[in-house]
Amino acid sequence: MKLLLCMNCGDIFNLAKGRIKACHCGRVCGKYEDDGLNAVVNGKGYSLAMGNGSVIDAIKNLDKVTEDFRITSDNFWEPHYTSIICWARPHEGDTNPHTRVDPSLQGPNPCR
Repeated sequence: MKLLLCMNCGDIFNLAKGRIKACHCGRVCGKYEDDGLNAVVNGKGYSLAMGNGSVIDAIKNLDKVTEDFRITSDNFWEPHYTSIICWARPHEGDTNPHTRVDPSLQGPNPCR
């Protein structure tokens, strides 16, 4: 799963196939191409990637996590949680081969 992060407004959002999505302030935007694998972005903000299997495993483990919560002797919850693998990476290059920066999305307010 590919997400975009805007450091200006703090939004983290997913991409949609065939239509541009933007953060709340409109600084960062992008979309999936029609193939649903490759993406185009305006080059602002950061690309985040989460392993789909990691998210599914974390959700499957929620029942176990809930059972493992307990109150400690000083009346605080002792949380147990599952984790999700996430990578922050540049928008283009060897570490992000399915994303490219589209210069047409870089003009004044192209995300709106």
